Amino acid sequence: MQDVIDDFNERVANVSNFLALLQQLEQPGVVVTDSRTNTTIPVFGEDSFKVMKASAFLLIYNMVESSIRSAFQHVYERIENDARWFGTVAPKFRELWITQRFRELDLDSAAPRNFRELTEALVNDVLGQTTIRLTARKLPVSGNLDADQIRAMCHLHGVSVKVDPLANGGTQLLTVRDLRNALSHGNVGFAACGQDHGVSDLIRINEEAILFIKGILENIRDFVDQAKYAV
Repeated sequence: MQDVIDDFNERVANVSNFLALLQQLEQPGVVVTDSRTNTTIPVFGEDSFKVMKASAFLLIYNMVESSIRSAFQHVYERIENDARWFGTVAPKFRELWITQRFRELDLDSAAPRNFRELTEALVNDVLGQTTIRLTARKLPVSGNLDADQIRAMCHLHGVSVKVDPLANGGTQLLTVRDLRNALSHGNVGFAACGQDHGVSDLIRINEEAILFIKGILENIRDFVDQAKYAV
């Protein structure tokens, strides 16, 4: 889990450094110059600055999604490394395992035979005490994470959702998710998005996101350290 937290801290530093740069560039009269010729670089202007501000939402969202996905993958790897089978994991993980196995089927085209074969395989794995294998790739993560979705994933696994009150319940993650998706899908332009948010807004949003994700990661670390996935 320490690797997950270290990666999170590195991403936090990257975003914070980027926002610190934007904070400097936002100051009145600031220009970007070429140190070799001592001339102003013309490519940097108001629109460029708006685009840079909008890009912060992509960085913040990537920090959130990568950290949450990696944290739950760590839980799954711990279960596998412990050679846990159906009878030795908590009920929530039994349900997760069954759900993920059935997601291997194409439910639109699967025939009754496919369901029967999968059911037989599940029974054999349980009776044979086969090690449970789960993957974070099958979690509803990609592009969808806000605070409510993260809390739902925690409840799904039995992980605490208690975080620092200063995170304000992670409410800003909804803004981050929506703007990230709007930018990624081309529903809003980068300059238009950046125009609506000052650097101080971005810093506040980022700080609340960091506090929320940090709290969730600490909860997952405690969950793993106490082997709450086991019975």
